[in-house]
Amino acid sequence: MDAAFKDLSTNPNIPARERRKRTLVRAQFEFIINASDDAIISQSVDGLIKTWNPEAETMFGLTADEIIGRSIEMILPAVHRNAHDEILANLLKGQDVAHLATVRRHQDGHVVEIAATMAAMRGLDGQITGFSRIAKDIGERKRFESAQKLLEAQLRQSQKMEAIGTLAGGLASRKIFEVCTVCPATPTSGAISATVLPFCSNHPARTRFFVASSIRFLTMTDISKQPVEDITHDAINSCN
Repeated sequence: MDAAFKDLSTNPNIPARERRKRTLVRAQFEFIINASDDAIISQSVDGLIKTWNPEAETMFGLTADEIIGRSIEMILPAVHRNAHDEILANLLKGQDVAHLATVRRHQDGHVVEIAATMAAMRGLDGQITGFSRIAKDIGERKRFESAQKLLEAQLRQSQKMEAIGTLAGGLASRKIFEVCTVCPATPTSGAISATVLPFCSNHPARTRFFVASSIRFLTMTDISKQPVEDITHDAINSCN
């Protein structure tokens, strides 16, 4: 595209009016490219950077003056060069576009996660003159998605624990009530019940202990020999 615009805007065989029109179209394209939120980059067939828009400067930490005329390998991690060369080879063979999710290297060395679209650029004669790529930084989006998934997992876990706590609390209340009522001879059973039930409320660890203690108490051969006070005091002490 770049070569085509250049030829059309400078070719003396094209009427001046048409050249001015083409120059205006080129200026409009340049405005769109420079205003884009995506990095838009073009390179020659031999891998030299030809154009580099402002978003590319932001994304990779290199100004146009620093990278135009230099190799695309400045932002290409060594481990991804073979895959990159394979994509270019496919475009040279006639593939229209290539879509990829990959990583590139920022000037300071950190990795930039991108989603990119690559295509071959052709001159007026139809021959490939280079390659274009439009890249979007997807690192922030992926971090947001990961954080969202983590929050959703935490919410599900919280809801699950709340449900378990409610179930355990209900069971504990039932068992403690049974503990207190099966020993009517225990003078403090009513007071213990009034103390224990609020103590267990919204405390899964405490309720689990009370459930286990209550079951152990209720399954004893002679429950009358196991004072309610001992069970409740053991439970409270273990939770403190």
